[in-house]
Amino acid sequence: MRLRLSRRLVAPSLALLLVLLLVLGAAVGVLVNRALLSGGNHSTGTHVVQVAPTSTAQGQLAEAVSLNVWRTGVQSLTTTYDAPRARAQVTITLGGSVPNTPLKVSAAQELTRSLCLMALQALWTSDVALTQTAILVQGPAQDIYADVTTHVYGEATLTASAAQRIAWSTISADAAWNTYDFAFLQSDFVLND
Repeated sequence: MRLRLSRRLVAPSLALLLVLLLVLGAAVGVLVNRALLSGGNHSTGTHVVQVAPTSTAQGQLAEAVSLNVWRTGVQSLTTTYDAPRARAQVTITLGGSVPNTPLKVSAAQELTRSLCLMALQALWTSDVALTQTAILVQGPAQDIYADVTTHVYGEATLTASAAQRIAWSTISADAAWNTYDFAFLQSDFVLND
């Protein structure tokens, strides 16, 4: 038995299916966007991002940063904004295991540089007045008693004068690292002393 479909019947069905898929995709996008902006803990697999805005400007900065670093191993994200001084502070906490081999240390350092760039890019292109920004990236490390703790992976501070000289859309994480006013990168995550 052979099934024959009329072109007049197939074309509207495909168009209707396409429209339904587009509407479903848009609805999922709206739900994800609302979840990111609602200010609570959000989880997708092992990725959890926390955004807790207390002002309009802080909410705008938190939204920009969370959208930039989403799905990069971030376990939690805190953004604060000091309006009188026009300063923003972002703390990014990574999950996962302790970087305990040279290759894992190198990967953790590169991820730290990349997260700092993504967060700073989001802050400085957010249209919120800023004079200075500071990014702190932290994650699992092993202390002298072999306990896993949260330890600093890296920090970056950037003032408005330095930020104006950066071409945010084209700069690499490594090149940007050399333009920050202050930058620190941890070299050992198994702490022996």
